[in-house]
Amino acid sequence: MTTSITARYPQRVAWATLLTAFVTFCLLMTGIAWAINWVLFDSTIDLRTTVKVSRGTIGYTAPNDTERVVRDRYPVQTGDTLRTDELSQGHLTIADPLNNDQVLATVQLLGGSAFSLEQAARPRFGLGDKPYTVLITDAEGSIDVVVSPQLERELRLEIRSDTYQVRLDHEGYYRLNFGMDTLEVNVREGVAVVIGDTGEAKLIDDNSTGFFRKGVSPRVETELVDLVQNPLFGAAGSDERSVDWWGCYDSKGDEDKASPVGIFERVFFQDRYALHIKRSQTEANKPRSTGCFRSYTTKNAEGVDVGLDVSQYDSLYIRATIYLINHSVNGCGAAGTECPVMMVVSFKNPQNKAEGRQSQWIQGFYVNYNDQIGGRIRCDNCSSNHEHINAESWYTFESADFVLDIPLDQRDSLRMVELWEVDVYSSGHIYEAYISELALIGVDNDAATAQSVEP
Repeated sequence: MTTSITARYPQRVAWATLLTAFVTFCLLMTGIAWAINWVLFDSTIDLRTTVKVSRGTIGYTAPNDTERVVRDRYPVQTGDTLRTDELSQGHLTIADPLNNDQVLATVQLLGGSAFSLEQAARPRFGLGDKPYTVLITDAEGSIDVVVSPQLERELRLEIRSDTYQVRLDHEGYYRLNFGMDTLEVNVREGVAVVIGDTGEAKLIDDNSTGFFRKGVSPRVETELVDLVQNPLFGAAGSDERSVDWWGCYDSKGDEDKASPVGIFERVFFQDRYALHIKRSQTEANKPRSTGCFRSYTTKNAEGVDVGLDVSQYDSLYIRATIYLINHSVNGCGAAGTECPVMMVVSFKNPQNKAEGRQSQWIQGFYVNYNDQIGGRIRCDNCSSNHEHINAESWYTFESADFVLDIPLDQRDSLRMVELWEVDVYSSGHIYEAYISELALIGVDNDAATAQSVEP
C-alpha cells in the first residue's frame, strides 16, 4: 500500500500551502495597491474638445466614416479629422471637464488647413502632477494656437506633420504654417520646440520665426515688428478700466456724450487676455461708439504734427483676432458704420501727404444680416465689404498688405509712409465683443537678414 505525500510529509505540505497562500496574498495586495495607484494617479479621461465654425463650413471625418459638414459646432473625439476650405475658418476648443470647462488651449484652423486629433486627456482625479496631454497629427496649412497662462497643471501639446513635430508646452500665441516638407513657426509669445526629420530639436522663443525645410539647415529670424504696442492686451493697466498703451473712450465724434455709455475693460476670457467692449439693452437710447485707439502723432522740429515713419517696411498688414457676442442692428446699420467691431487705420501715403490730408483703411465685422431688411455691410468710405462671421467663435483676420498688394507701378505714390492712428471700437445701440489681438505688423527684410541666427 502506497502512502500519500500528504500523509508522509504533513508539515511540509502545510508549510507549502501556507507559503503559497502568503505569496498569493502579497501578489494580490500588490496588485490591488498598484491598481489603486494607477486609478488615482495615472488613469485618464478625455478632455472636452469641440470644433466651432467661425466662417463657412468645416469638414469633419470620424474614423471609418465619410466626411460630414459642420456649420456651427460639434463635439470632437480622438481619431477625428477636421478640414477647412480656402474660404472657411474655425477652431478646436480644448477644455477641462473637471474644472468648469476651463479652456486650456485653442487651435485655430485657417483657410485650407487640416489636422487629426490623436489624443486629448487629463488625469482622472487630478491627483499628482501628471500633465494635460494633447496630440494633433497630420497637420496641414496654417494653424494658430493659443495656450492659456492660467492652468492648474502643465499642458503638453504636440502638433505633428509627416516631417515635423512642434511642442508647445508653454503659455503663448503661435502661428504654424505646414507646407510640403516645410514648416514656418512664428512665436508671438511663448516657446516652441521643433523636431525635424533628423531628430534634431530647435528652440524658438518670443517674437521670432523659425523656417524649416527638409534637407536644409533651419534658421530663426526676428523679422516681425508690432507697430501697435501691447497688441495682445497682455499688460494690466493701473486702473480696472484702462488698457496699457491704449487711449480708450465711451463716446466719439458727434455722438450724444450724455447718453448711456458702453464699457471697455481688459479681461481674461476663455484662454487669453482680451479687450472687452459692451453696451447693454438698458443703455440703448442712442447709438454710440466704445473702443480704444493708439495715436502715433508727434510734433516735428517746426511744431507741425507728423505721424510715425513706416516707409522702411517692405510689408505692412493688420492682424486681428475677435469674438463677437451680439449686435442689435442688421448688418452694420443704415450707413454701414455700426458694426460690433470696427477697425480704422489712419495714415498718409506720398500722394496725400503732399496734399496735406490723410487716408483711412476701414474694416468691420458683423454677425446679423438679412438682405430683406434695411442695413448695409459696407460704408461709404470703405474699400471693401465688412466681414460676416459666426457669433461666439474666435475669428482671425489678416488684411491685404498695405505695401505688397498695391500695384508695383503705384507703390511710390500709394504705399503707407506715415502711420497716424490705429482704432478699434464697437458702434451702435447694443453690442458686445472681445478683441484678443490687434497688430499692425511691419516686415523689414533687410533688418531680418541682419538679425538671422542659427539656433
